Amino acid sequence: MSDKLTKELYGAFKDISKSFYYPTILMPDNLRTRIIVDYYMLRVADEIEDSLVEGRKKKELLNMHVDSLEKSAPSQRIRDFLNTNPSGSVQGTCVATNYDLFFEAYKKIPASSRAIISDSTAQMIPGMLNEEYREIKDFESLDEYCSFVAGKPGESITKLFGETGAVEQGTLNYLVKLSTNAGIGLQKVNILKDVDKDYFESRFYVPKDLLDKHGLSHENMLLTIANVKEAASRPLQERRLVVNELVLDAVKSLDYMKRYVLNIPVPNVYPAARNKSVHEKNVYDRNLSRGMRFFGGFALMHSLKTLRKMYDSPGPLIEGSDNTPGKRKILSTYIFMRKNWASHKAIQDKFDSLSRFE
Repeated sequence: MSDKLTKELYGAFKDISKSFYYPTILMPDNLRTRIIVDYYMLRVADEIEDSLVEGRKKKELLNMHVDSLEKSAPSQRIRDFLNTNPSGSVQGTCVATNYDLFFEAYKKIPASSRAIISDSTAQMIPGMLNEEYREIKDFESLDEYCSFVAGKPGESITKLFGETGAVEQGTLNYLVKLSTNAGIGLQKVNILKDVDKDYFESRFYVPKDLLDKHGLSHENMLLTIANVKEAASRPLQERRLVVNELVLDAVKSLDYMKRYVLNIPVPNVYPAARNKSVHEKNVYDRNLSRGMRFFGGFALMHSLKTLRKMYDSPGPLIEGSDNTPGKRKILSTYIFMRKNWASHKAIQDKFDSLSRFE
């Protein structure tokens, strides 16, 4: 892939997802470009899933997207669909305007990496099309849904890392297993952040049995701007309890993310190997390890800080609430992982500190 194409790719991707862009900045280009392209192609599928088109057409578009990935040929139908900007967001516009750029990059990566990306996208589709997941019944159903839409992408990112040859097959297989549950944990955080957005699009990912337990329902769980003033005079304890259970459930899943990060090996390059090629390979593998541990660790710590802001608050169940950490906390996460990416103890201690809710 040319330097010009790589630069254009990074610039466009920053506008599509800053939250995914920054954690990838320490990755070597050959890994970073593959993971960014993977994210983009999954984002296209997500744009289709979130659209208001009827079920049969949605299935047709998703299958068409997978077919285009398998053939490494962009689809005019998908291009036209994206240009309608179904999500109505700035990011959706960026996804649409950069379709050809990302497909050009997709065609430049190795065939084996393309196969990983197309397979992962195909495996997401059953979860995206299952109408039962639009109104989650219980925590088991929530885990199943999250395994489709986030577990599969976690597996594909890990397999792309494995393509670099930086980890032994046994370690890679274990990381792939951990990545499914790690992805589930990250998706649960996203669901808590987007309760109001999903609510107005008739997607209810808060388990119904949890709401029943606290005298709520999918219909009345969200305090909208229209009724929040009236509700303010009533106790909000039931919504706090719902949020707290969701937070603690997400923390349990994020433990897999911690284990994932800590099981990414850190090659030792000191002292330098006498053989120059061996030393260069060790340095290269260490840079790959740094990129992946920083990527996973940043997502982990940022998610835990997000959960801490939500805990013991009805915020996620109130329309328009800001449920994300501020820029200073994001910066502190960046600094911490930049400094401690190789330290098993520092990451473990930080996880223990952030995951303790009292």
